[in-house]
Amino acid sequence: MQIHFIAAARPNFMKIAPLYHAFSKETWAEPIIVHTGQHYDLNGLLSP
Repeated sequence: MQIHFIAAARPNFMKIAPLYHAFSKETWAEPIIVHTGQHYDLNGLLSP
């Protein structure tokens, strides 16, 4: 069963991390993190 964890910013990721790891250990669960892109910054990804 897929379980989606939706996160937008760093505090959200910190809150869902324990749940994600707990569900990852279960055989019946397939946890998926969905990033909304809030506060996304291309500065570190674009080369000059």
